[in-house]
Amino acid sequence: MKYALELAVLYNYNFDSILHIGCGDGTFTELLKKENNVVVGWDSATNVSDSSYHNINVIEQIKNGFTPVELIVLNDVFLLIEEWNYILKSISDKTKYLFISTDSLQSLPEIKKNYNIIRLVNVEKPEKKVILLARSKNEPFF
Repeated sequence: MKYALELAVLYNYNFDSILHIGCGDGTFTELLKKENNVVVGWDSATNVSDSSYHNINVIEQIKNGFTPVELIVLNDVFLLIEEWNYILKSISDKTKYLFISTDSLQSLPEIKKNYNIIRLVNVEKPEKKVILLARSKNEPFF
């Protein structure tokens, strides 16, 4: 299974509300759905057709603000944008937890400014992957 390691890191958690930023076609987002939670996916891509996902300008939506959620999931695509550090700080008061799965995590010092690391998994084979679960230092009130 493609997302087995990611799901293993999240296995012991039950998040009431999840926002998956950069959800793509929603494959991983669907795996986060349980009977008792709400999962929303945002993506800027045009391949988002399911009504559970929203095709939006993600960066603008983050800048404009949004309702706090218990978990925000970020894809590695966000590590490539200029506003990455701004996004990390901006969402730190909109979530209790942050989850990132990527092939490289060079911004760990920046993440540590706003989040306490809970789990950090580095895998070299069969493909290089870094998975991070962190708790916001600026978490919102629920």
